Amino acid sequence: LAVGVICGIIQIGMGFAKMGQLTNMFPLSVVHGMLAGIGCIIILKQIHVALGVTISGDMIKTILAIPSSIANLKPVPALIGALSLLIMIFWVKIAGKLSKFVPAPLVVIIVTVPLAMMLGLDKQFLVQVPLNFMDSFVAPDWGKVGTFVFWKFVVTYVFVASLESLLTASAMDKMDPWKRRSNMNQELIGKGAANTLASVLGGLPMIAEVVRSSANVMNGGRTRWSNFFHGTFILVSVAALPAVLNLIPSSALAPHLLLNGLRLH
Repeated sequence: LAVGVICGIIQIGMGFAKMGQLTNMFPLSVVHGMLAGIGCIIILKQIHVALGVTISGDMIKTILAIPSSIANLKPVPALIGALSLLIMIFWVKIAGKLSKFVPAPLVVIIVTVPLAMMLGLDKQFLVQVPLNFMDSFVAPDWGKVGTFVFWKFVVTYVFVASLESLLTASAMDKMDPWKRRSNMNQELIGKGAANTLASVLGGLPMIAEVVRSSANVMNGGRTRWSNFFHGTFILVSVAALPAVLNLIPSSALAPHLLLNGLRLH
């Protein structure tokens, strides 16, 4: 958290120093490659979740474990995952104009939560959100600020997170139906301010996120309000409805990420 606070302050400084132009150094192929790579990572990880299998380790282990996960799938989570995938694919064709008001992910939740309860799905296969929202608040620990490892992570995070956010913003510009262009300096200032505040409160630092950003674009989001309401609904849900969120099967969410991963290619 202390690293996140320092990184956020540095990102704000980078924005005011107009270092957002760093994105101009990277050719379009880099942006496409990054999107394709993120898409592959999402798909390879979520396959295991859709099958109800927990996998840990690096990407090589994740890839090699796919045959084993298929052979050792958990029937109920896998059934829910398969049903969710079918709904995600065919809901628009079945519902027609209704799908604009009742999107497929919402239908997935409406169908799979009662199904999971009826089939007695074990708790380990459900979403797990802390029931006490106040337990999430943790103060940064500044005890290692004078060590080499602390500043190593500061430098690493500043460059990785900043470039990731800038390239993601550039990629989203390419997906924008109206061909608008982001102000990359404002992107750095915004991410820096958000990272500083999040880290002070005990939250994870953040980057511009391809999956949620592309989901906003694909579902018709046109302005920054789509991002604002996205975050607001998540905050309200986590703070006020954790018990409801904990009824959702993890394998029901995986197909949504799988399809988003495919769309990033």
